[in-house]
Amino acid sequence: MRNVGALLFGVSILLLGAGLFQTFLSLRMAFEHFAALTIGAILAAYFAGFMAGSLLAGSVVRRVGYIRAFAIFAAMLSSSVLFQALIIHPLVWALLRALGGFAIAGLFLVTESWLNHRSDEATRGQVLALYVMVEQVATGLGQYLIDLLPTGGTGSFILTAGLFILALIPVAATNAEAPLPAAHSTLSIGRLFRITPLGVLGSLFAGLINSAFSGLAPIYAQGIGLSTPRISIFMSITILGALMFQMPVGRLSDRFDRRSVLLIIIISLTAVSGVLSVADGFGIVPLLVLALVFGGFSQVIYPVTAAHANDYVEEPDRVAAASALLLAYGIGATVGPLLGSVLMDWLGPVGLFVYITVSSAALAGVVAVRMAARGARPAHLQTRFQLVSSSTPAAAELDPRTHPRKPAL
Repeated sequence: MRNVGALLFGVSILLLGAGLFQTFLSLRMAFEHFAALTIGAILAAYFAGFMAGSLLAGSVVRRVGYIRAFAIFAAMLSSSVLFQALIIHPLVWALLRALGGFAIAGLFLVTESWLNHRSDEATRGQVLALYVMVEQVATGLGQYLIDLLPTGGTGSFILTAGLFILALIPVAATNAEAPLPAAHSTLSIGRLFRITPLGVLGSLFAGLINSAFSGLAPIYAQGIGLSTPRISIFMSITILGALMFQMPVGRLSDRFDRRSVLLIIIISLTAVSGVLSVADGFGIVPLLVLALVFGGFSQVIYPVTAAHANDYVEEPDRVAAASALLLAYGIGATVGPLLGSVLMDWLGPVGLFVYITVSSAALAGVVAVRMAARGARPAHLQTRFQLVSSSTPAAAELDPRTHPRKPAL
């Protein structure tokens, strides 16, 4: 792996700020007494902006150049955070979060294109796995920064914006110019659905579940009486679960019918979220154990689903198919916070896990129906599981399954 250390360091700073702000903003909206549905709409605006950015930011990069585009997106992201500190209004915050989502997708697009340029056939999978791990670790560590400053002040806004600006330094200091990202083609969701219905629906439900949790879980944790330091631990422990579960579960999906593994994952997630929906009054240790298992099962749905989709998509179409899977995930991620917030408004904090329980149970039904409709694919015909990022189509270029190694002559 050549010359990716400085870039990954910059990304880790960016994600440290993103992890901080994601949790802080949810707590701040509760502090400002925003209605649950209003909070859900603001969270949905971020994911809508992110989805738009993942699809459209490439044209900005191709128009103005690589480094300047990175600077533009960083300025947009930092400004969106600072303006939220100045203007506390739900509509303004929704617009600024959409802008921030677009900007951070652009930053990811540039980063992932750069990583792809710096990797080769032999190292692409290692670079992608390292990138995903940096994403998760930095986002998890960012949770602990919310303890440093009061929820009601402007300090966390300033700290977040400062981290986003600092992330510019490793990129701006490089003397290597990366190529502009290619214009990625996209399979229509309808066509991909005909090829792999479960790939599309699994990605959609993964977005529905994970976006609702990431945005609304801090409010759930606060609602059941956790202090800010314990909220940080609660959120970070779910990310630790994701780190622990993904590779072992992925390897199991390589050996057995992926749908059977996915069904077990989803049934387990349904059970854990069902327990969390009645967990008010649980001790902190049982709650954190449940959070660890929940994070492990919820975060592995998308990569196993993506691996299943790759089993049925021809190699030349895999990057385009990855774009369609991300679009399905983004649609789910935009709707998820809205649906979750409706149930929280109706049932209180535990409504979040009632929503996730219902969603995961519905996905389990989808998997069972698909298993009845289509026979299992032989294990030797399955593609190999790979850690993947649910960010932009540029990440798909890092996936070694889209660039199969040529046999030695």
